[in-house]
Amino acid sequence: MNTRYLIASMIFLLFSSPLIAADMQAWLDRNHISEMDTVQLTLEVKGQVSGRPDTRILEKDFEVLGVSTGSSISIINGRTDSKTTWQIGLNPKRSGAITIPPLKVDQYSSNAIQLNVSSAPVASIENRADIAIENDISADVPYVQSQLIYTTRLYNTMPIKGNLSHPKSDQAIVKPLGKERRYEVIRNGKGYEVTERRYAIFPQHPGELIIHPAVLDGQIEDRSAKQQSRRDPFRDFFGNNSPFSVDPFDRKKAPTRRVRVKGKAITVNVLTRPDNITADKWLPAKSVELSGQWLPQEGEIRQSEPITLNLELQAEGITAHQLPELTPPQIPGVSIFPDQPQRKTEVSGNGVVANLTQTISFIPQQGGDLIIPGIKLDWWNTAKDQPEVARMDDLKIKVIASATSANTANELVKKLFEPSTSPATSDNSNATPSPSATPIAQTATQNSFGWMVLSALLALAWLVTLKLWWNSKHNGQDKAKVIQPEQVQKKPSEYKRAFVKACKQAQASAVRSALIEWAAVTWPSAPPVGLEQLADLLNDEEATKLLSELDSYLYKGDGEWQPNALQSCIPPLIKHSSENRRTSSALPELYPSS
Repeated sequence: MNTRYLIASMIFLLFSSPLIAADMQAWLDRNHISEMDTVQLTLEVKGQVSGRPDTRILEKDFEVLGVSTGSSISIINGRTDSKTTWQIGLNPKRSGAITIPPLKVDQYSSNAIQLNVSSAPVASIENRADIAIENDISADVPYVQSQLIYTTRLYNTMPIKGNLSHPKSDQAIVKPLGKERRYEVIRNGKGYEVTERRYAIFPQHPGELIIHPAVLDGQIEDRSAKQQSRRDPFRDFFGNNSPFSVDPFDRKKAPTRRVRVKGKAITVNVLTRPDNITADKWLPAKSVELSGQWLPQEGEIRQSEPITLNLELQAEGITAHQLPELTPPQIPGVSIFPDQPQRKTEVSGNGVVANLTQTISFIPQQGGDLIIPGIKLDWWNTAKDQPEVARMDDLKIKVIASATSANTANELVKKLFEPSTSPATSDNSNATPSPSATPIAQTATQNSFGWMVLSALLALAWLVTLKLWWNSKHNGQDKAKVIQPEQVQKKPSEYKRAFVKACKQAQASAVRSALIEWAAVTWPSAPPVGLEQLADLLNDEEATKLLSELDSYLYKGDGEWQPNALQSCIPPLIKHSSENRRTSSALPELYPSS
């Protein structure tokens, strides 16, 4: 009994396996396609199946475009039938005969299918193709890091629903330029709708550059299938002009097919930078404009007052991050404080334009005629294929030395230590001076006084140097002038009156100077050296806004400032801060009252 049961089971399994395999059928919508065309593989199995086909085995010869699943149930004469289908879009990676291997879903397996792929030429408007992609580039031999304008044009004679990808390159940066354009043209007697896109491409390495083209992946109306579906006895009997030949539901029934089109890849030979151009000066651009504004532009200034240079740099055909910082050369006797540059890249249909703005402050430390050389920038003109230099004019200005300048100190020390001669000895130059002619007490007193003055001057010079170092370290971007020692001795009320007077007269520079001097006596231990630090000390939102407007107006030359609002806002804040400082710094009482 057991032996007969085992034999029956083996026979059942032997015949049931091929039946299960035969239950999943596979077929293609076409068995002959071109290399750039797509094909749809359909799998169908009886019954309701929740699994999904494993398509990894197809990725060797195909690009899998997507998998869709569907199911249906029908009841005929009380009998229920159901089936599950999967549709897989495939784009061949090569030409020739390709075998689609069996695919598996759960316990089901499909049959193998052979597909013939022809290496058809790339579709173009020259051979009157319905869909074609053309590409062109602005320069065949560009320089490394220079701009190439790459244009993609999609030509089509029918509506397309899908996606057009961007060109790609592993050796370059690709940036879209503006919005795409749409227009119509007639080529070879055929009308096309054109979709045009432009890109800026920056090669990053010399040598061969391959730009892979854009690819169209979409769906179009399948006219052959539509014509076949339209055949009906009314059209055949009455003709195409019969009203019975028009299907009012034709738009809903219109079948579609998948298409995949791409243009030709472009290969470009990228040149390295010329031998006479160093790496830190390599700036390939179509045009470069450098301009600047000196504040003040002429006249005289006092020692330690700031000279501000507002720079603007604009370069066509290059991105903002490629622009260098405009660092001035070192100038003897002048401290230089450059701000962080502000960069911006603008994009248009003709390419990219880079913009850089930067402020540089120069603080002279000695008097005399001062010449500050203008900034210059070496760049390579890609339009003319030659090196060029962008430059701005020098600034010539006179600096008035302060009382504590080094020259004044040297002259004073020289006078102090010159040998003094009395009228008696000057009348008799040949006489030998006796010990009593120069009293020891007088000589000692004179030398002692000279050393005291020299020590005081050296200490004062050291304090000024320390102050300038503190300014450069903690607020290098500020343009404040150094507060002179004699100014700090004034009363706070005098600075307040100067501030109010400057506000009433709307003199921005005088308002700033009075504020900085007033703040120096209010916070003597850590005086603010700029309006930004003063705003931090005041810790008031309105004051911060007003001081920022004043600072921008002074050193950038833009915007407006509000003298009346400053006059009413700042004094109460400084008074309140001063009172808090005195209260917090006062010593506690030795014997506090109970």
